[in-house]
Amino acid sequence: MRSSRRLRSLLAVPAALALALTGLAAPSAASAPGPETAGQYVVTGPRTGQQRSQVARTGAAVNAVRADGLEVSALPSEVGAIRRLGFTVRPAPAQAADPTAAPSTAATSYHTFAEMRQEVDSVVAAHPQIARQFVVGRSYQGRDIVGVKISDNVAADENEPEVLVIANIHARERLTAEQALDYIGQLTAGYGSNSRITNLVNTREIYVMPMVNPDGQVGVTGNYLP
Repeated sequence: MRSSRRLRSLLAVPAALALALTGLAAPSAASAPGPETAGQYVVTGPRTGQQRSQVARTGAAVNAVRADGLEVSALPSEVGAIRRLGFTVRPAPAQAADPTAAPSTAATSYHTFAEMRQEVDSVVAAHPQIARQFVVGRSYQGRDIVGVKISDNVAADENEPEVLVIANIHARERLTAEQALDYIGQLTAGYGSNSRITNLVNTREIYVMPMVNPDGQVGVTGNYLP
């Protein structure tokens, strides 16, 4: 099937890039400085999207948004950069050593693998004319790697530009799965009522895979230690 071959070709691009990157020569141990170690911090001050983006551009990983700021994982150099922006940075409270301990409210708001599957099933059932679920294979631990194709003639292989969105490549990139699911929801819910969305769906074949690393995602569910 042409559609299957096309999808495999699209998926081959990030895979080839990963292989190319792993082949790059690493600097010698003698010349390389010792690696910095990331810590968990609470950043007080950033309240707007622009301010949160300033923090993210330092290289720190934003783990959660709080009423008074952010929770981040950051290297010492990144902590310094955040402080130079005028924000207050303090070490996060010590986390429980038990990885099964109750996570924060922000962490539990992310979809689990099972919830993602339910969400995809629901969207496809509600919009069968423009949404179709597909499985590209199974993970190492045997979980389906699923995606959703969205197009006006979803069962046909049309001569249209194709878009591939893949998310949750690394285990703790949980926010990317939420973004992918939100994208699926916007495209399907807005079709027919939003002219811009309708045009996108009518003129493209869009493939969205919310969790391409289901094993990693399952592994960090309930385990929020760094």
